[in-house]
Amino acid sequence: MAKLIVIPKPSDLTGMSSMAMAGGFAAAADLPSQRQTLEIRREALMTFARTMAAESSRVRGTFAAAGVADAMSADAVRALPAVGALIVDEQLVDRFTAEGVHGALVFDNLQIPLVQSDGKAAESSAEPDFWHLEKIDIGFARDRGLTGDGTLVGVLDTGIDAGHTEFANKTVHFQEFDLDGHVVFNTARDAGDHGTHVSGLIAGHRSGVAPGADLAVAAVLTYTDEFGRKVGYLAQILEGLNWLLSEAFRGDDAALGVDLVNASLGGSGYNNYLYSSLLTSRISNGTVMAAAIGNSGRFGIDNWGTPGGYDIAIAVGATDRNDRVADFSDWGTIPQHSGLAKPDLCAPGVDVWSAKPHGGFQEMSGTSMACPIVAGACALLLQADRPRYDWDADALTDDIVDLTVPITPTARSGRGRLSLRSI
Repeated sequence: MAKLIVIPKPSDLTGMSSMAMAGGFAAAADLPSQRQTLEIRREALMTFARTMAAESSRVRGTFAAAGVADAMSADAVRALPAVGALIVDEQLVDRFTAEGVHGALVFDNLQIPLVQSDGKAAESSAEPDFWHLEKIDIGFARDRGLTGDGTLVGVLDTGIDAGHTEFANKTVHFQEFDLDGHVVFNTARDAGDHGTHVSGLIAGHRSGVAPGADLAVAAVLTYTDEFGRKVGYLAQILEGLNWLLSEAFRGDDAALGVDLVNASLGGSGYNNYLYSSLLTSRISNGTVMAAAIGNSGRFGIDNWGTPGGYDIAIAVGATDRNDRVADFSDWGTIPQHSGLAKPDLCAPGVDVWSAKPHGGFQEMSGTSMACPIVAGACALLLQADRPRYDWDADALTDDIVDLTVPITPTARSGRGRLSLRSI
């Protein structure tokens, strides 16, 4: 049965910890823990789901009142508390009731593409050249002992070859989700080669900006469309993001979820299917998302995609060895966010070397190569001053954008190209 994604208005989730977010608790000690907040939000989501199912059954005449509870089986309704969303069977929700009466967002289980790489320029047998590290002045970070040690970076991509030497002796958490959001594998694999390359740029021993960081990889872009491109589905991506934000990766007594998320997904144009979920994670967990702005720049301005186009994501464009913005790197302004200019910054993204599944290295190009370089730099900042950034996504966003050197044209490069000279 087809799935729908329902994202209620936070004000309708009366059991959520909105008081905590608004400072309604008398003292810090009264604030609910992460785990308590997730349980409160889960029950609020399920209450909303029961209300929607009961109202929809009356509108449609689908179930007798007594049959609603039976219809809400474990798979018919799944609450994703970390992202404030529900995945439901389409028979349970009447769109008009959910959208028109309650103001919820209702989406089909849309197909969402990977930000495809712009090409591979060399065979894996060639000698790798990790020029991107020198270009971003990695030596200044290493002189301070910054390798990303103690950080955990989440990755939404095609997967990872965790057996590659780039990830030897590194903790790599992994889950693969199917199109309806069910977990299908927890043994690491890459459904393509993109996720391994991206993960290497974040935390690979040789190619990574933050070789001391650990990884949590959600394989959510695992299908191939009719044009041979890797794609995922909205339910798949939301379940993966929910896992990245809510899993006790570091033990029962530690903070839940990852420190930040790297994403290379989304078609051209503004789509709000992830906005509320990212805002929820940003407020509740202080989680930053670094997102590729897109590779349609050859078609001109304003071909950017989302989530890179969101005002709450760090949008990354691509540059080459000579600090020229790549011709494929998207740019423009976002009408939905008062004409906000994107990308926020650029990083090396043309002929960048990183890990290839089953061993070796290869060059790839794209804003989805530049994005994990910025995500790795965020991990370095977290290691350098975690108290500053815990629960404060704005501080991490502001500081990573400040770690730039200006390049032209500024309309296409944002604040400039990433540089760690002042880290």
